[in-house]
Amino acid sequence: CRCAPAAHGHGAGTATRGMTQPRRTQGPRVVKFIQENCCHPDGELVGQQLIVHPWWKRVLYELFEIVDDPDSPGGWRRRYTEAYISIPKKNAKTTMLASLGLYLLLADDDPSALIVSAAASEQQGANLLFGSAKTMCKLSPTLKQLTDPFESEILVPSLPRARMMNVTSKVGTNDGLNAKGILADEGHEWLGMRGRNLYHVLKGGTGARHNALTVMITTAGYDQDSICFEKYAYGKKVQSGEIDDPGFYFKCVEAPEDCDHRDPKVWAMANPLL
Repeated sequence: CRCAPAAHGHGAGTATRGMTQPRRTQGPRVVKFIQENCCHPDGELVGQQLIVHPWWKRVLYELFEIVDDPDSPGGWRRRYTEAYISIPKKNAKTTMLASLGLYLLLADDDPSALIVSAAASEQQGANLLFGSAKTMCKLSPTLKQLTDPFESEILVPSLPRARMMNVTSKVGTNDGLNAKGILADEGHEWLGMRGRNLYHVLKGGTGARHNALTVMITTAGYDQDSICFEKYAYGKKVQSGEIDDPGFYFKCVEAPEDCDHRDPKVWAMANPLL
């Protein structure tokens, strides 16, 4: 199940953005894990091998870029520690986030990885992100041998301290988590102070972990009183250069405000998997 180590200079591929200089990335390692071990969790292809779409490959190549860091183990670290990804419905966002969580749990060379699957409500978390990860563990020929999925957590018998757990918006119960990965699904539903507090509490629990990663994936929302809109507005400023934050990854797929929603070209513009 494990891919070859992708430390500095070993197993790292490159990702190119336009005409910029190629950058080292663990992206190929992540894609390899997903395609060899993960499966479709629902729909007509349920149980079949998951093939990563080129658009998502590009996202993973960018998200897992690495940079030199003499103060880090191995002399390198990941470029990004936090990510905001916004994409319309039916573009495989929950499936990809669940697969990413399983990679961080099983193949990121951390014997005690704690991966947190977070949602705005218990029903949402059980039925979407965490439910997708559990289904993959039950249906995948390799993952079902490596994991023990339970109602609210996925354990790894060969790595007794490693697990993926499902949490909801009861902020007081989530303090003190020493997480390697935070997966925040449907950010547009994280409303008001409750959603904002949950996000900050969970992200604050990653500070002591090397190469910890917090990822929020969401569809578009309308309520501007949310942590989702806060991260969207922040990402726009990072994208424009108004804010300098090299550790924040921002990817938002949206049509122009003045577009004709009836135009099929606009549909394709906003839906890369169409």
